[in-house]
Amino acid sequence: MNTAFDEQLFATFRRVFSTQRALLAGLSGGLDSTVLLHALRQWQITERADLRLRAVYIHHGLNPLADSWAAHCRAFCEAHSVPFQMCPVQVDPRQKGIEAAAREARYQAFRDIIAPDEALVTAQHLDDQSETFFSGIKARQWPGRAFSHGRKYELQRAFAHSPVTLFQSCTA
Repeated sequence: MNTAFDEQLFATFRRVFSTQRALLAGLSGGLDSTVLLHALRQWQITERADLRLRAVYIHHGLNPLADSWAAHCRAFCEAHSVPFQMCPVQVDPRQKGIEAAAREARYQAFRDIIAPDEALVTAQHLDDQSETFFSGIKARQWPGRAFSHGRKYELQRAFAHSPVTLFQSCTA
């Protein structure tokens, strides 16, 4: 990763999570969540050895490649010594549509597995427009934020980049 990019993320982590003892990172296997988890792990190694960090993949089963994504996430976590959990969820799109039902199932899974001392951390970039829009409507509890049993932390849009810019930052 790019040192300036790492430092930007680490500064955000220091400010937001200075007293946090445990983090649960949502991991989709996409570039944004993978970069975030990698940065959190590097921060844990270099500055916060006392921090408990684990990752979760919410398996909606909607994409034919969902099993491959789950395996990719598991392998990434194993390679980086991050405890991993996969949570299969049932999505019923009949009343609210597929995206809303998947989002509700994902949020419920997060609520079910988060420990009392953990904050949930998810990644977004600027192209995640629909998720950003819906997260604002949904009481601003989940995407792009950290959540810990009633306490909310603003991540100051650490990934306020397009996917191309994020990729360039990672490969520089």
